[in-house]
Amino acid sequence: MKARSIIVLLVTASLLGQTKPVAAQDAVSARIPEYLKESVDPSMRAIRRDIPITNAIRRALDAGTRDFTGRPGRNYWQLRTDFTINASLDPRTQTLSGEETIVVHNNSGDELYQILLRLDHNIYRGFVPRGYSVPAENADGMIVTRLVVDGEEVDLHARAPRLRFGQNPPPGRLSVFGLDQTVALISLAAPVAPRSTVTLEIDWHTRLPGGPNGRSHRMTQRWDSTL
Repeated sequence: MKARSIIVLLVTASLLGQTKPVAAQDAVSARIPEYLKESVDPSMRAIRRDIPITNAIRRALDAGTRDFTGRPGRNYWQLRTDFTINASLDPRTQTLSGEETIVVHNNSGDELYQILLRLDHNIYRGFVPRGYSVPAENADGMIVTRLVVDGEEVDLHARAPRLRFGQNPPPGRLSVFGLDQTVALISLAAPVAPRSTVTLEIDWHTRLPGGPNGRSHRMTQRWDSTL
């Protein structure tokens, strides 16, 4: 009895494993639109043997800045900045003042024509775009009073040129635009050559906002005279 049971099970499994007759397959195939046949017909479906990667990763592989493990490649580089900052706090006015020198190292193989300055404290200016979180009070933000690039002083009051969206200022003139925004753009008179540096000197001050008594808001930056 046990042997018969085993035989029956094997026969059943064999029947279940049988494919449809050729005529039935042809009937099913006839009902599939032509534009779908390549995606459902195993005999027409291509087998992809490579791993799809984005164009950005492909360019990095070609440039040698990444390898196939994802690690930095032989030509990998990063910009480097060295900061020297002298700052002081006036508790009476809740104002932070600073003088700093920034040395920007162009470690790339290309010339550097522009430098972006992050001025995050300008988020407290009332006209600067921001998200749903509104500061406890509006303030003057980050006020830059002096900017020098490689010994040449920048005119902080120069009129910004009319530019289309995404268009950069014309090269060949040292200028800065967007000092009242959270990101300012320094356009260099001469590009920074590969593997060389440019030095910025910046004087600035900013009042730390806090609202009434500096409390009760997540974007508050002071509590009375305590940072």
